[in-house]
Amino acid sequence: MMMLSASGGVLLFIADYPVQWPWLQLIAFAPLLWAVLGAPSALGACAYGASWALGRVIPLAFAIGSFALPWWARAALLMYLLALELLFALLVFRVRTTRTWLFAFLVAATFVAIEAVDSWLPLWGTARTLARAWSLIPGARGLIRWGGTYAVSFVVVCTQALVVVAARRRERWAIPAALTGLALAAGISSVASRPTVGGTLEVAAVGWGGSSDARNADARVHQAALGGARLVVFPEVAFEIFPGGRPAMEAHWSRLAHDNHLWLVIPFRDRDRAGNRAAVFDSTGLKLGEYAKHHLVPLAESYPPGDGTLLTFTVDGVRIGVAICQDDNFRDVARAYARRGVQLLVVPTLEGPPEVAPYHFRNSVLRTIENPMALVRATAGGQSAVIAPGGEIVASFDHARKGSGLLLAKVPVAALPVASGQ
Repeated sequence: MMMLSASGGVLLFIADYPVQWPWLQLIAFAPLLWAVLGAPSALGACAYGASWALGRVIPLAFAIGSFALPWWARAALLMYLLALELLFALLVFRVRTTRTWLFAFLVAATFVAIEAVDSWLPLWGTARTLARAWSLIPGARGLIRWGGTYAVSFVVVCTQALVVVAARRRERWAIPAALTGLALAAGISSVASRPTVGGTLEVAAVGWGGSSDARNADARVHQAALGGARLVVFPEVAFEIFPGGRPAMEAHWSRLAHDNHLWLVIPFRDRDRAGNRAAVFDSTGLKLGEYAKHHLVPLAESYPPGDGTLLTFTVDGVRIGVAICQDDNFRDVARAYARRGVQLLVVPTLEGPPEVAPYHFRNSVLRTIENPMALVRATAGGQSAVIAPGGEIVASFDHARKGSGLLLAKVPVAALPVASGQ
Protein backbone atom coordinates (compact mmCIF):
# COMPACT_ATOMS: atom_id res chain seq x y z
CA MET A 1 0.00 0.00 0.00
CA MET A 2 2.90 2.36 0.67
CA MET A 3 4.14 1.96 -2.90
CA LEU A 4 0.60 2.34 -4.21
CA SER A 5 0.05 5.65 -2.44
CA ALA A 6 3.53 6.88 -3.45
CA SER A 7 2.70 6.14 -7.09
CA GLY A 8 -0.19 8.58 -6.85
CA GLY A 9 2.16 11.34 -5.74
CA VAL A 10 4.46 10.57 -8.66
CA LEU A 11 1.50 10.77 -11.04
CA LEU A 12 0.60 14.19 -9.65
CA PHE A 13 4.15 15.37 -10.29
CA ILE A 14 4.16 13.98 -13.84
CA ALA A 15 0.87 15.74 -14.56
CA ASP A 16 2.66 19.05 -14.15
CA TYR A 17 5.59 20.68 -15.92
CA PRO A 18 7.77 19.48 -17.62
CA VAL A 19 5.68 16.50 -18.84
CA GLN A 20 2.46 18.57 -19.01
CA TRP A 21 -0.13 15.81 -18.84
CA PRO A 22 -2.68 17.45 -16.51
CA TRP A 23 -5.25 14.73 -17.19
CA LEU A 24 -3.13 12.46 -14.95
CA GLN A 25 -4.49 14.45 -12.02
CA LEU A 26 -7.77 12.62 -12.63
CA ILE A 27 -6.22 9.36 -11.38
CA ALA A 28 -3.43 10.64 -9.11
CA PHE A 29 -5.55 10.85 -5.95
CA ALA A 30 -7.14 7.43 -6.29
CA PRO A 31 -4.14 5.41 -4.93
CA LEU A 32 -3.96 7.54 -1.78
CA LEU A 33 -7.72 7.40 -1.19
CA TRP A 34 -7.78 3.64 -1.69
CA ALA A 35 -4.91 3.14 0.74
CA VAL A 36 -6.33 5.47 3.42
CA LEU A 37 -9.77 3.85 3.26
CA GLY A 38 -8.11 0.52 4.01
CA ALA A 39 -5.83 1.87 6.75
CA PRO A 40 -6.28 0.11 10.12
CA SER A 41 -5.56 3.29 12.10
CA ALA A 42 -5.03 7.04 11.84
CA LEU A 43 -1.29 6.43 12.12
CA GLY A 44 -1.43 4.13 9.10
CA ALA A 45 -3.40 6.74 7.16
CA CYS A 46 -0.71 9.32 7.96
CA ALA A 47 1.96 6.91 6.75
CA TYR A 48 0.15 6.58 3.42
CA GLY A 49 -0.18 10.36 3.27
CA ALA A 50 3.56 10.72 3.85
CA SER A 51 4.42 8.25 1.09
CA TRP A 52 2.05 10.07 -1.31
CA ALA A 53 3.65 13.40 -0.38
CA LEU A 54 7.17 12.08 -0.90
CA GLY A 55 6.18 10.67 -4.28
CA ARG A 56 5.06 14.16 -5.26
CA VAL A 57 7.73 16.28 -3.57
CA ILE A 58 10.99 14.37 -4.11
CA PRO A 59 10.81 14.39 -7.95
CA LEU A 60 9.82 18.05 -7.78
CA ALA A 61 12.84 18.84 -5.60
CA PHE A 62 15.15 17.21 -8.15
CA ALA A 63 13.41 18.98 -11.03
CA ILE A 64 13.61 22.51 -9.65
CA GLY A 65 16.80 22.30 -7.58
CA SER A 66 17.33 23.72 -4.12
CA PHE A 67 16.52 27.39 -4.84
CA ALA A 68 19.90 28.09 -3.19
CA LEU A 69 18.13 27.94 0.16
CA PRO A 70 20.02 27.16 3.37
CA TRP A 71 19.63 23.61 4.65
CA TRP A 72 17.29 24.62 7.47
CA ALA A 73 14.98 26.40 5.04
CA ARG A 74 14.87 23.35 2.73
CA ALA A 75 14.14 21.13 5.72
CA ALA A 76 11.38 23.44 6.94
CA LEU A 77 9.87 23.57 3.46
CA LEU A 78 9.86 19.77 3.21
CA MET A 79 8.25 19.44 6.62
CA TYR A 80 5.59 21.98 5.67
CA LEU A 81 4.70 20.12 2.46
CA LEU A 82 4.61 16.80 4.31
CA ALA A 83 2.36 18.30 6.98
CA LEU A 84 -0.19 19.40 4.37
CA GLU A 85 -0.46 15.91 2.88
CA LEU A 86 -0.50 14.23 6.30
CA LEU A 87 -3.37 16.49 7.33
CA PHE A 88 -5.27 15.64 4.16
CA ALA A 89 -4.79 11.89 4.65
CA LEU A 90 -5.81 12.10 8.31
CA LEU A 91 -8.99 14.04 7.54
CA VAL A 92 -9.88 11.55 4.77
CA PHE A 93 -9.50 8.77 7.33
CA ARG A 94 -11.74 10.61 9.80
CA VAL A 95 -14.67 10.91 7.36
CA ARG A 96 -14.34 7.43 5.83
CA THR A 97 -17.52 6.13 7.49
CA THR A 98 -19.83 8.81 6.10
CA ARG A 99 -22.26 8.13 3.26
CA THR A 100 -20.69 7.76 -0.18
CA TRP A 101 -21.78 11.09 -1.66
CA LEU A 102 -20.97 12.94 1.58
CA PHE A 103 -17.54 11.32 1.77
CA ALA A 104 -16.69 12.50 -1.75
CA PHE A 105 -17.89 16.02 -0.98
CA LEU A 106 -16.00 16.25 2.33
CA VAL A 107 -12.76 14.90 0.83
CA ALA A 108 -12.90 17.40 -2.04
CA ALA A 109 -13.80 20.28 0.29
CA THR A 110 -10.92 19.33 2.60
CA PHE A 111 -8.41 19.38 -0.23
CA VAL A 112 -9.74 22.73 -1.48
CA ALA A 113 -9.46 24.22 2.03
CA ILE A 114 -5.85 23.03 2.39
CA GLU A 115 -5.04 24.36 -1.08
CA ALA A 116 -6.61 27.71 -0.18
CA VAL A 117 -4.51 28.07 2.98
CA ASP A 118 -1.38 27.14 1.02
CA SER A 119 -2.12 29.78 -1.64
CA TRP A 120 -2.76 32.50 0.96
CA LEU A 121 0.63 32.05 2.63
CA PRO A 122 3.50 34.28 1.36
CA LEU A 123 5.37 31.43 -0.34
CA TRP A 124 4.19 30.87 -3.90
CA GLY A 125 0.55 31.92 -4.09
CA THR A 126 -1.46 29.76 -6.47
CA ALA A 127 1.62 28.03 -7.94
CA ARG A 128 0.74 24.70 -6.25
CA THR A 129 -2.94 24.72 -7.17
CA LEU A 130 -4.09 21.93 -9.45
CA ALA A 131 -5.52 24.54 -11.82
CA ARG A 132 -2.09 25.87 -12.74
CA ALA A 133 -1.30 22.70 -14.67
CA TRP A 134 -4.49 23.27 -16.70
CA SER A 135 -3.84 26.97 -17.40
CA LEU A 136 -2.33 26.31 -20.84
CA ILE A 137 -5.13 23.89 -21.86
CA PRO A 138 -7.81 25.86 -23.76
CA GLY A 139 -10.57 23.40 -22.95
CA ALA A 140 -10.06 23.76 -19.19
CA ARG A 141 -9.93 27.56 -18.95
CA GLY A 142 -13.69 27.99 -18.94
CA LEU A 143 -14.04 26.06 -15.67
CA ILE A 144 -11.40 28.30 -14.08
CA ARG A 145 -13.18 31.42 -15.38
CA TRP A 146 -16.49 30.16 -14.04
CA GLY A 147 -15.48 28.84 -10.62
CA GLY A 148 -11.86 29.87 -10.03
CA THR A 149 -8.91 27.61 -9.38
CA TYR A 150 -10.74 25.82 -6.57
CA ALA A 151 -13.43 24.56 -8.97
CA VAL A 152 -10.77 22.51 -10.76
CA SER A 153 -9.47 21.03 -7.51
CA PHE A 154 -12.97 20.18 -6.30
CA VAL A 155 -13.92 18.39 -9.52
CA VAL A 156 -10.63 16.47 -9.75
CA VAL A 157 -10.72 15.22 -6.15
CA CYS A 158 -14.47 14.72 -5.77
CA THR A 159 -14.83 12.45 -8.80
CA GLN A 160 -11.96 10.22 -7.69
CA ALA A 161 -13.24 10.04 -4.12
CA LEU A 162 -16.66 9.03 -5.40
CA VAL A 163 -15.26 6.26 -7.59
CA VAL A 164 -12.85 4.90 -4.96
CA VAL A 165 -15.31 4.74 -2.07
CA ALA A 166 -18.00 3.28 -4.32
CA ALA A 167 -15.59 0.59 -5.49
CA ARG A 168 -14.76 -0.20 -1.88
CA ARG A 169 -18.46 -0.48 -1.06
CA ARG A 170 -19.51 -2.02 -4.38
CA GLU A 171 -21.98 0.75 -5.18
CA ARG A 172 -22.40 0.73 -8.94
CA TRP A 173 -24.27 4.03 -9.20
CA ALA A 174 -21.25 6.10 -8.15
CA ILE A 175 -19.12 5.58 -11.25
CA PRO A 176 -21.82 6.87 -13.64
CA ALA A 177 -22.35 9.75 -11.21
CA ALA A 178 -18.63 10.60 -11.30
CA LEU A 179 -18.54 10.45 -15.09
CA THR A 180 -21.61 12.68 -15.22
CA GLY A 181 -19.86 15.16 -12.95
CA LEU A 182 -16.82 15.23 -15.22
CA ALA A 183 -19.04 15.71 -18.26
CA LEU A 184 -20.86 18.55 -16.51
CA ALA A 185 -17.56 20.23 -15.63
CA ALA A 186 -16.39 19.86 -19.23
CA GLY A 187 -19.67 21.35 -20.43
CA ILE A 188 -19.36 24.33 -18.09
CA SER A 189 -15.79 24.85 -19.28
CA SER A 190 -16.86 24.83 -22.92
CA VAL A 191 -19.70 27.32 -22.53
CA ALA A 192 -18.21 29.66 -19.91
CA SER A 193 -18.18 33.13 -21.38
CA ARG A 194 -14.92 34.54 -22.67
CA PRO A 195 -13.97 38.21 -22.34
CA THR A 196 -15.12 40.29 -25.29
CA VAL A 197 -12.13 41.77 -27.07
CA GLY A 198 -12.42 45.53 -27.41
CA GLY A 199 -9.30 46.31 -29.42
CA THR A 200 -5.54 45.87 -29.39
CA LEU A 201 -2.49 47.75 -28.20
CA GLU A 202 1.01 47.44 -29.64
CA VAL A 203 3.38 46.63 -26.79
CA ALA A 204 7.06 45.77 -26.41
CA ALA A 205 8.61 43.66 -23.65
CA VAL A 206 12.38 43.91 -23.22
CA GLY A 207 14.11 40.95 -21.60
CA TRP A 208 17.49 39.36 -21.13
CA GLY A 209 18.94 36.05 -20.12
CA GLY A 210 19.69 36.36 -16.43
CA SER A 211 22.33 39.07 -16.08
CA SER A 212 21.38 42.67 -16.75
CA ASP A 213 21.73 44.01 -20.27
CA ALA A 214 20.81 47.57 -19.35
CA ARG A 215 23.55 49.02 -21.55
CA ASN A 216 21.36 48.39 -24.59
CA ALA A 217 18.21 49.76 -22.98
CA ASP A 218 18.08 52.99 -24.99
CA ALA A 219 18.56 51.07 -28.23
CA ARG A 220 15.71 48.72 -27.29
CA VAL A 221 13.40 51.70 -26.77
CA HIS A 222 14.31 53.08 -30.20
CA GLN A 223 13.79 49.62 -31.73
CA ALA A 224 10.36 49.35 -30.10
CA ALA A 225 9.36 52.80 -31.35
CA LEU A 226 10.36 51.91 -34.89
CA GLY A 227 8.28 48.75 -34.60
CA GLY A 228 5.18 50.75 -33.72
CA ALA A 229 5.04 50.05 -29.98
CA ARG A 230 3.04 52.40 -27.78
CA LEU A 231 4.26 50.91 -24.51
CA VAL A 232 7.64 49.45 -23.52
CA VAL A 233 8.17 47.35 -20.39
CA PHE A 234 11.56 46.33 -18.91
CA PRO A 235 12.34 43.43 -16.52
CA GLU A 236 12.22 43.66 -12.74
CA VAL A 237 15.11 45.67 -11.19
CA ALA A 238 16.48 46.29 -14.67
CA PHE A 239 18.09 49.46 -13.33
CA GLU A 240 19.51 50.70 -10.06
CA ILE A 241 19.33 54.10 -8.41
CA PHE A 242 22.18 54.95 -6.08
CA PRO A 243 21.93 57.70 -3.45
CA GLY A 244 21.50 61.06 -5.16
CA GLY A 245 20.96 59.54 -8.60
CA ARG A 246 17.17 59.79 -8.86
CA PRO A 247 16.94 63.20 -10.63
CA ALA A 248 19.34 62.11 -13.38
CA MET A 249 17.55 58.78 -13.84
CA GLU A 250 14.14 60.39 -14.11
CA ALA A 251 15.40 63.03 -16.52
CA HIS A 252 16.94 60.36 -18.77
CA TRP A 253 13.79 58.24 -19.06
CA SER A 254 11.57 61.28 -19.37
CA ARG A 255 13.57 62.49 -22.34
CA LEU A 256 13.61 59.01 -23.93
CA ALA A 257 9.83 58.64 -23.59
CA HIS A 258 9.26 62.12 -25.06
CA ASP A 259 11.67 61.70 -27.98
CA ASN A 260 10.17 58.31 -28.97
CA HIS A 261 6.53 59.26 -28.30
CA LEU A 262 5.75 56.19 -26.19
CA TRP A 263 5.04 55.12 -22.62
CA LEU A 264 7.79 53.49 -20.54
CA VAL A 265 7.61 51.17 -17.52
CA ILE A 266 11.01 51.40 -15.82
CA PRO A 267 11.63 48.94 -12.93
CA PHE A 268 14.49 49.73 -10.58
CA ARG A 269 16.07 48.96 -7.23
CA ASP A 270 16.15 52.10 -5.14
CA ARG A 271 19.14 52.42 -2.81
CA ASP A 272 17.77 55.69 -1.42
CA ARG A 273 14.31 54.43 -0.45
CA ALA A 274 15.15 50.73 -0.07
CA GLY A 275 12.60 49.18 -2.35
CA ASN A 276 11.74 47.36 -5.55
CA ARG A 277 9.79 49.78 -7.71
CA ALA A 278 8.61 50.58 -11.22
CA ALA A 279 8.15 54.10 -12.55
CA VAL A 280 5.86 55.01 -15.46
CA PHE A 281 6.56 57.82 -17.94
CA ASP A 282 4.00 58.90 -20.54
CA SER A 283 4.69 59.84 -24.16
CA THR A 284 5.24 63.50 -23.24
CA GLY A 285 7.93 62.56 -20.73
CA LEU A 286 5.74 63.16 -17.68
CA LYS A 287 6.33 60.79 -14.78
CA LEU A 288 2.92 59.36 -13.83
CA GLY A 289 3.94 57.64 -10.62
CA GLU A 290 5.65 54.63 -9.07
CA TYR A 291 4.50 51.18 -7.98
CA ALA A 292 6.26 49.32 -5.14
CA LYS A 293 6.37 45.51 -5.19
CA HIS A 294 3.83 44.21 -2.69
CA HIS A 295 4.51 40.45 -2.43
CA LEU A 296 8.16 39.72 -1.63
CA VAL A 297 9.91 36.37 -2.09
CA PRO A 298 10.49 34.89 1.40
CA LEU A 299 14.17 34.71 2.42
CA ALA A 300 15.28 36.29 -0.87
CA GLU A 301 13.97 39.84 -0.45
CA SER A 302 14.39 41.76 2.78
CA TYR A 303 13.52 45.35 1.85
CA PRO A 304 10.18 46.88 2.89
CA PRO A 305 7.24 45.69 0.76
CA GLY A 306 4.87 48.07 -0.95
CA ASP A 307 1.67 48.90 0.86
CA GLY A 308 -0.50 47.66 -1.98
CA THR A 309 -1.17 51.08 -3.51
CA LEU A 310 -2.08 50.53 -7.16
CA LEU A 311 -0.74 52.47 -10.14
CA THR A 312 -2.97 52.83 -13.19
CA PHE A 313 -2.63 54.83 -16.39
CA THR A 314 -4.22 54.93 -19.83
CA VAL A 315 -2.60 54.44 -23.23
CA ASP A 316 -4.74 55.00 -26.32
CA GLY A 317 -7.90 54.34 -24.31
CA VAL A 318 -6.58 51.13 -22.70
CA ARG A 319 -6.52 51.06 -18.89
CA ILE A 320 -3.23 49.63 -17.61
CA GLY A 321 -1.97 48.54 -14.19
CA VAL A 322 1.49 47.66 -12.88
CA ALA A 323 2.58 44.69 -10.75
CA ILE A 324 6.06 43.22 -10.17
CA CYS A 325 7.13 39.55 -10.42
CA GLN A 326 5.92 37.73 -7.28
CA ASP A 327 2.78 39.89 -7.27
CA ASP A 328 1.30 37.85 -10.12
CA ASN A 329 1.68 34.62 -8.14
CA PHE A 330 -1.19 35.84 -5.96
CA ARG A 331 -4.79 36.72 -6.76
CA ASP A 332 -5.21 39.93 -4.78
CA VAL A 333 -3.23 42.43 -6.86
CA ALA A 334 -4.76 41.39 -10.19
CA ARG A 335 -8.26 41.33 -8.67
CA ALA A 336 -7.81 44.80 -7.23
CA TYR A 337 -6.81 46.08 -10.65
CA ALA A 338 -9.74 44.26 -12.29
CA ARG A 339 -12.14 46.02 -9.93
CA ARG A 340 -10.75 49.31 -11.23
CA GLY A 341 -11.47 48.31 -14.80
CA VAL A 342 -7.86 47.62 -15.78
CA GLN A 343 -7.66 45.87 -19.14
CA LEU A 344 -3.92 45.18 -19.27
CA LEU A 345 -1.55 44.25 -16.44
CA VAL A 346 2.18 44.79 -17.06
CA VAL A 347 4.48 42.64 -14.92
CA PRO A 348 8.25 43.24 -14.90
CA THR A 349 9.78 39.93 -13.77
CA LEU A 350 13.12 38.53 -12.66
CA GLU A 351 13.10 34.74 -12.60
CA GLY A 352 15.14 32.59 -10.25
CA PRO A 353 16.57 29.21 -11.28
CA PRO A 354 15.62 28.32 -14.87
CA GLU A 355 13.92 25.14 -13.66
CA VAL A 356 11.46 27.25 -11.64
CA ALA A 357 10.63 29.82 -14.33
CA PRO A 358 8.01 27.71 -16.20
CA TYR A 359 6.05 27.19 -12.98
CA HIS A 360 5.88 30.95 -12.42
CA PHE A 361 4.99 31.60 -16.05
CA ARG A 362 2.06 29.18 -16.05
CA ASN A 363 0.87 30.60 -12.74
CA SER A 364 0.79 34.12 -14.18
CA VAL A 365 -1.45 32.86 -17.00
CA LEU A 366 -4.09 32.13 -14.34
CA ARG A 367 -4.46 35.86 -13.65
CA THR A 368 -5.72 36.46 -17.19
CA ILE A 369 -8.19 33.58 -16.91
CA GLU A 370 -9.60 34.66 -13.55
CA ASN A 371 -9.89 38.31 -14.60
CA PRO A 372 -10.92 39.89 -17.93
CA MET A 373 -7.48 41.37 -18.51
CA ALA A 374 -4.46 40.87 -20.71
CA LEU A 375 -0.95 40.55 -19.31
CA VAL A 376 2.51 41.52 -20.53
CA ARG A 377 5.59 40.03 -18.86
CA ALA A 378 9.02 41.55 -19.44
CA THR A 379 11.40 39.00 -17.99
CA ALA A 380 15.03 38.40 -17.14
CA GLY A 381 16.00 34.74 -17.05
CA GLY A 382 12.66 33.39 -18.23
CA GLN A 383 9.89 33.96 -20.77
CA SER A 384 8.64 37.37 -21.75
CA ALA A 385 5.09 36.97 -22.97
CA VAL A 386 1.98 38.70 -24.24
CA ILE A 387 -1.13 36.94 -22.93
CA ALA A 388 -4.67 37.72 -24.07
CA PRO A 389 -7.67 37.93 -21.72
CA GLY A 390 -8.73 34.34 -21.08
CA GLY A 391 -5.22 32.83 -21.12
CA GLU A 392 -4.21 32.56 -24.78
CA ILE A 393 -0.48 33.20 -25.25
CA VAL A 394 -0.23 35.64 -28.16
CA ALA A 395 3.57 35.76 -28.29
CA SER A 396 6.53 34.75 -26.12
CA PHE A 397 10.33 35.03 -26.04
CA ASP A 398 12.42 32.56 -24.01
CA HIS A 399 15.37 34.63 -22.78
CA ALA A 400 16.84 31.69 -20.85
CA ARG A 401 17.48 30.01 -24.23
CA LYS A 402 17.80 32.95 -26.63
CA GLY A 403 19.32 35.65 -24.43
CA SER A 404 18.46 39.32 -24.66
CA GLY A 405 15.76 40.43 -27.02
CA LEU A 406 12.66 42.46 -27.72
CA LEU A 407 9.18 40.95 -27.88
CA LEU A 408 6.90 43.13 -30.00
CA ALA A 409 3.23 42.18 -30.37
CA LYS A 410 -0.34 43.41 -30.51
CA VAL A 411 -2.09 42.46 -27.29
CA PRO A 412 -5.89 42.03 -27.39
CA VAL A 413 -7.66 43.78 -24.53
CA ALA A 414 -11.09 43.11 -23.08
CA ALA A 415 -13.85 45.59 -23.82
CA LEU A 416 -14.88 47.78 -20.93
CA PRO A 417 -18.44 47.14 -19.68
CA VAL A 418 -20.96 49.67 -20.92
CA ALA A 419 -22.50 51.66 -18.09
CA SER A 420 -26.27 51.38 -17.69
CA GLY A 421 -28.22 54.11 -19.46
CA GLN A 422 -25.66 54.54 -22.23
